[in-house]
Amino acid sequence: MEDWPLTRMCTSDGDNENVFALAATLVIWVIVQVPESYDAMILYSSRLFVALLFHVVITTELKPPEGVVNFWRACREEHRLPSKPNRFAVQVMKALLGRLQCDYVVVGMEFKHGWDMLLCADTQHDAVGLLAREMLCVLIPLCSRIALHLLRHLSREEPYWDLPFLAFLVEVSLLASAASLSCLPALCPLVATAARTVPTPCAAAWAQPCAVLHCLDMTKCADSILEIMSRYLWHECSQRRRLALRGLVVLSKDPSMARRMCSLSQSLQGLLREADGEVVSMSLHVFTNMLQHKHILVSSTTAPKLAEALLLLFDHDNSYVRLLSLELFFRVMDLVVDEGKKPLEKILSQSLLPLFFYCYDENQRVAKASRETLLHVAKFLKRRKLEQLVRKGQLWNFAECLVRTAWKPQAQPGEAP
Repeated sequence: MEDWPLTRMCTSDGDNENVFALAATLVIWVIVQVPESYDAMILYSSRLFVALLFHVVITTELKPPEGVVNFWRACREEHRLPSKPNRFAVQVMKALLGRLQCDYVVVGMEFKHGWDMLLCADTQHDAVGLLAREMLCVLIPLCSRIALHLLRHLSREEPYWDLPFLAFLVEVSLLASAASLSCLPALCPLVATAARTVPTPCAAAWAQPCAVLHCLDMTKCADSILEIMSRYLWHECSQRRRLALRGLVVLSKDPSMARRMCSLSQSLQGLLREADGEVVSMSLHVFTNMLQHKHILVSSTTAPKLAEALLLLFDHDNSYVRLLSLELFFRVMDLVVDEGKKPLEKILSQSLLPLFFYCYDENQRVAKASRETLLHVAKFLKRRKLEQLVRKGQLWNFAECLVRTAWKPQAQPGEAP
């Protein structure tokens, strides 16, 4: 099943024969319906699921070769199967979930039109993300093993059909990160309640919310996951960039992951210049999350470049981006290392006038953040007169004082200031 469209196999009589991958899928469909197959399905469920997912993706994306078309026509006539191979692969996937006694997932996907989305190339990655979320409700250990298979696939230099696989991996990574942050144990009362509402053995997965960590240990997988996410940050496909950033936003909340992600600072700074507001806002979130952890400071080389990029975002069309950029600008001043304070002063001086203007922004949250940031800048630059005017709310006097200071002649060498 993992080779498309043909694979070479040794038959019982010792001959090597070409076998269609779809033939293996057909055999799995037959085996799944045998009651005695339950233990085997449990043992191989993760690899079978990945292989079926691969079949759904590739038969949706590619026009099958003539040999596959002829083979499938014969199968349809003999077994009354769906007209398209991708629909059959979805049918087998549903049967596999049913054999694992998780009809809850099948029904959930049906209710949200997930199966139809899975059969369309444009919505396939959204459908896979939805499927991962539905499965994570009841099949956490299986999802973790699936994620490990996908992690190995995405670690290749040029992985193929990667968008749906990336979507699944991101969803599982989010849960693994949440578990490592001990968020899930706090939800145990809710989990226990939920466990009574879903079928057995699905309820067992609800009772073990941290089971995801046993198979997808973030302490061991962190570097591989970050390497994959960082590779997609500059991908030409916006959907892949957004998926990678969505994963980084949550992973950056973990202190150990945040320290590893410091190496991505330059790439994230570059994304702040993107036209896509969603990409910019998620990049700002990653920076903000990273700087919330103890012992993470802003280096002397990063501080002025990051502050300059943030200064440009004060004028962004999206008010939420403006708010995030102001809050991050504030934190950069607080967390820059001592040797980085002097290089930062020039950018901070340039920010005084824009910050003054945005104190009157129509968005009250932006206006409030602008006043707080303006006060902090004046304090950082040791402009006590300006600081006092901001504290007293005398912003127009602040503007006059700022203009007078800007136009004040500079003392010449040898003259009194």
